[in-house]
Amino acid sequence: MSITRVAGADRGAGFVAPIRLVLPDLLFVLLAVYNVIRLFRHAMWRDELQAFMVAAASNTPLDLFAKLKYEGHPGLWHLLLWVVTRFTTDPVAMRVLHLVIALGVWVLVWRLSPFRPVGKLLLLLSYYLFWEYFVVSRGYALGVLLGFGFAALQARRPEQRFWPWVLLGLLANTTVFGTIWSFGLGLFYALRNRQEWRLMLPGVALYAALAALAVVTMVPAPDFTLAVGRAPSSASSTCLSTSRSGLSCRSSRPLSVTCCTDLGSGCASCCLTVRHGPGQSVVS
Repeated sequence: MSITRVAGADRGAGFVAPIRLVLPDLLFVLLAVYNVIRLFRHAMWRDELQAFMVAAASNTPLDLFAKLKYEGHPGLWHLLLWVVTRFTTDPVAMRVLHLVIALGVWVLVWRLSPFRPVGKLLLLLSYYLFWEYFVVSRGYALGVLLGFGFAALQARRPEQRFWPWVLLGLLANTTVFGTIWSFGLGLFYALRNRQEWRLMLPGVALYAALAALAVVTMVPAPDFTLAVGRAPSSASSTCLSTSRSGLSCRSSRPLSVTCCTDLGSGCASCCLTVRHGPGQSVVS
């Protein structure tokens, strides 16, 4: 009788052990599928579409970076969107791009982080990784991917002295928060490896160039002013709907901002800020 019980317990243990091994990965896949559904069902916010519309309205990368003078963030996310909008003006394409980035963040956490499965699941279920950096298509997830990638590279390839700087330089060009994070990580990395400063020189030079690009991109244009919400006392502006090739705008006053709005039909209207004298502006 005891032998039978022992045999049954062994069979039960043999059945449970594989489930315990597979269960964390299964939960990871289910959570990822659930978030993919949420991503494509989410009604995109204005700031999500703003980046896509600015990219779609730019004919060249130089044109794009000129528009970014009114956005307040570096241009890596917008540059990726610019490439996407050369093939389609459907905002769903932005969601697909963001899905790839968000899944990359999740895979880094799940495969390369040093935590136990429970800790990894709790981290992925946190507000930012589960919602804002997955469902909402903005440039923040790209910064997280590069920041986590830098940490993973340090853990897996600690002898690298060039590619960490590349990742930090790209991180600096994601958002203003990514720029600040990049400066902190770069300072820590340089101090920790200061004995090998000669090996780091090529990477540091590239990082300095990319960081300078980020800062220059974030410097506002001279005519950039915040709207004060007052209607113009004089002058008028006229914006004409046009095709994806660009916007056609007329105004008797200088324009501070021009951007596209509606991409569903392949046409766009104009959203702009018209200056009406010192300290006065109005958004139209």
